[in-house]
Amino acid sequence: MVIDGRTGFLVQPNDIPGLADALSKLVNDPDLRARMGAEGRKVVDPAFRTETMVQEIAKAYRNLPAKHRE
Repeated sequence: MVIDGRTGFLVQPNDIPGLADALSKLVNDPDLRARMGAEGRKVVDPAFRTETMVQEIAKAYRNLPAKHRE
């Protein structure tokens, strides 16, 4: 769900300098934090709100073959 540079920063495993750089950008730029947070909510909220999740789970159960529903 992270879109690099838009909703957060992606850092390679064990890239300590890259992680430090990403954290430094966030710590030092409140506007960047606010923008990324707002963008993250735009991406995640529609897909993971309660109503959507209930509908998707119900659809998954309806699509199961009858022999697996008992």
